[in-house]
Amino acid sequence: LSVSIMRISLVIPILVSLFFFRESIFFFNFIGIGLILLSFILMADAGTFRSLGWIFMLIFVTGISETAMKIYNEFGLPNHSLFVLILFASALLTNLIIILYKRKKITQKSFGQGMILGIPNQLTTVFFLKSLKSIPASTAFPLFASGVVVICIFSDMFFWKKTFTLKQKLIFAVMIVGIAFLNIQ
Repeated sequence: LSVSIMRISLVIPILVSLFFFRESIFFFNFIGIGLILLSFILMADAGTFRSLGWIFMLIFVTGISETAMKIYNEFGLPNHSLFVLILFASALLTNLIIILYKRKKITQKSFGQGMILGIPNQLTTVFFLKSLKSIPASTAFPLFASGVVVICIFSDMFFWKKTFTLKQKLIFAVMIVGIAFLNIQ
């Protein structure tokens, strides 16, 4: 649920890219963005959240965080190393504060899992920042967000043998059609 809600936040970097950075996209790309957003909205069962405020907070914080990548790409240093260092150092600091506050113990297993997740996450950030040099952010953000969800769907199907409802299959089909529309130039 939180992943779907967070993916809806791609509206923020798209709007910033279109209005503040004057990116232009084709009509079919707008349809693709709309279909992808629709699929994320249908995927998220907002009724399970206790507070609408938390939903909007999650959308806002995630959207601003993702927009920072576009802003850094436009105004930051050509080398992305500093941005990635600041991003992951702040995540580390935040998590350490939470661990200390909750008096949690850091185990080898949790440290190893963090490294296994962190390294690909860092590489994904680097590659995404590089993609913003050649792909409009208004296309890159929805393409990336929907790609992550599609990979998760396939991993659920093939590794964990999850079965999906007809509604979920239709939502996935809408998302894939949206991705196709994003690639029309």
